Amino acid sequence: MLAYLCEHAIRQGARRLRGRIVATAKNTPVRDLYERHGFQRELGADDGNTAWSLDLQAAIRYPEWIKIVSEVPTH
Repeated sequence: MLAYLCEHAIRQGARRLRGRIVATAKNTPVRDLYERHGFQRELGADDGNTAWSLDLQAAIRYPEWIKIVSEVPTH
């Protein structure tokens, strides 16, 4: 999903992708998601929530086992 978001953001002319982790019990398994994919943590309040950003020149690649099939025109 992150690879798709990077690809989409680049097509829209973005240079950075930003994300936020809101500390809840349900998202505990993915709290390190952004860090594992090269995002840099942004400075901010230490309330358990974190903000992250990625320079899209280092975009995330799709895993080899994923094939994206889109029925929506990409133009």
